[in-house]
Amino acid sequence: MSADDNIIEFRQRDPDDAVSAVRRKPRECMHRQVWCDDSLAHLTCKACGVAVNPTWWLARFATDWDRYRRQVEDKKKQLAVVAAKLDDAKRELRSVEAKLKRRKAKL
Repeated sequence: MSADDNIIEFRQRDPDDAVSAVRRKPRECMHRQVWCDDSLAHLTCKACGVAVNPTWWLARFATDWDRYRRQVEDKKKQLAVVAAKLDDAKRELRSVEAKLKRRKAKL
């Protein structure tokens, strides 16, 4: 075993993936967008530059995704209710227009 066996090669990061500017303080940041280094299994927040625990981030991402999915389903249900009310209002408008047309015809 030689001394060269303990040497780790570091790759230069792509400038597009590097954290370009620190915009938020780490305590205020939600760490929503992260840069992932696959070789080291390491996450870095793009907004504040802090190292983020991958397990914590994945659990949080899954929880947030589930909440967003439920919100979309709720909005779809609300939209269906509003669409039904709109259909009823259109039907009532056509009925009133037909009655008005019949009354005008009688005059």
